[in-house]
Parts: sequence; C-alpha cells; structure tokens
Amino acid sequence: LFYPFAASLNPRALVTSLLENSRIRVRYLTEAFSLARSGSHWQARSADGSVLAHADLCVVATGSGQLSASLSSAELFHPVRGQLATLSETATSRNLQRILCFDNYVIPSRNGKHVVGATFDRASHDREASRLESERLKQSVARVVPSLAAALGPIVSERVSFRACTTDRLPAIGPLPMPDAAERFPGIWFRTADSRCYPREFFQPNLYTSVGHGSHGLLTALLGGELIAALAFDLPLPLAERHASALAPARFLVRALRRRDPSLTDRAGTGS
Repeated sequence: LFYPFAASLNPRALVTSLLENSRIRVRYLTEAFSLARSGSHWQARSADGSVLAHADLCVVATGSGQLSASLSSAELFHPVRGQLATLSETATSRNLQRILCFDNYVIPSRNGKHVVGATFDRASHDREASRLESERLKQSVARVVPSLAAALGPIVSERVSFRACTTDRLPAIGPLPMPDAAERFPGIWFRTADSRCYPREFFQPNLYTSVGHGSHGLLTALLGGELIAALAFDLPLPLAERHASALAPARFLVRALRRRDPSLTDRAGTGS
C-alpha cells in the first residue's frame, strides 16, 4: 500500500518542542525508585529513600521500568526487546523518499543515515546490541526490495531498547486500583473496567498510569495524556467511552477475577 500523504515524527524534535513549556521541569540521570503517599501528596523517592519530587497528582509513565513494575499487576505488561540498525546512505539509497514498511521498516536518509528496524523479541533481556541482528535486519530489506538492500551503505551503529507491551497489545491508561480493591469491594468487578463506574475509594487517590504503549508510544502517549487529564478533572473524554474502558488498567484485574469465578462473566452487563 502506498500512502501519498503519510508522514513521520522526529522523536527528538517532538520531545524538545514539548519540553519548551516553562512549567515543565526535567531531572536527568535520576531514577524514581518508588512512590509513597504522604498526607495528600505523592512522593517520588530514590533508591535510598530521598524525596525527589512531590505532587498531589502523579502519573506513572516509566515504560517497563522498576517503578511501573512495582505498581502493576504481574500480567499487566512485559518488556519486549527491540533492536534497530543505522546504515550510511549512498547516492542510490538517498533516492528513497518514503518510509518503507513491511515486517520491519526502512526510514529515508536523514543526516546521511538510514534507520532499519526493529526486531521484536519477547524472550531476550540482553541490553547489548548484536551485529548479527543488525545483519538480519538488512537481510529482511533484501527479501522485500533487493535493490534497496544492495544500495544501502554499511552498518554504522545499532541500538537496543525495551518496549513495554501489555498482554492484549493495548496501552494501559487511567487510574490505578487500590491493591486490595477486589477484597474491599467484593462483587463489583464483574460489571466493567470503566473507572467512572466505581467509587473514588476504589482507586489509589490521584494516581494514574500510562504504560504499555509498545511500538507506538510517540503517538498514543499524547492521547493518553489527554485521557488522563479528562478523567482526573472530570472533563469530556477525548475518545469514545468504550475505547477509554478498553484502555483502563483495571481491565486486567477484571479479567483475573472472571477467570477465578466464571459466573461473573455470565452476569456482566458490559465488557472489559
């Protein structure tokens, strides 16, 4: 398929633009190891317990990092390893004007280099890049467009990152339930994952998450921010209610309880 008006985002330029907001403060080389409730505020703490920041509302958006894992159900998401390769351009490969997508992708030359990606490996947790995998990425181009693969220059670098993918391949965006929500509110979970159907006490106060965006986070995270703002301040939703419900982190607990008690599925008035 050819999409004549298709476009791409430059991640660095997009993030740089977003950070130009004077109300945003960025702390580099700092890991938020845990969250703790202190009065009416949430505190982000380092590994030694030092308070890094505090706020009355907190959004956990740390991908597959330690903080997300500590707050989530074990089945909420899993890391998926991805490697991409950077190849130098040639006079011929420079003629590529559109992103080529197949099982992988090739991006037109930018600053004299092409990017070919990306692998999708659920089993490996190796953070070191593999030249063999980069060669396989180049071979995948050869299977689709042999002439382009032949025109690409040598591999100059490679990079590994880990996507946070949920078990149902949809991001988890919304309020986080109390750890003991199922016990405190027995019998309520079979109805729906829609957070607005439950009392506020059902959720950890002013604690939201936006994780599990997989390979599409640059796009879906922006929508996630709008959705969380709407939920937190009781504003109109930026998407249909059924779609917001499908993204609710509570859906994983709903499903776990339905597996534990199949009769809940029969009684459910709406889906999760």
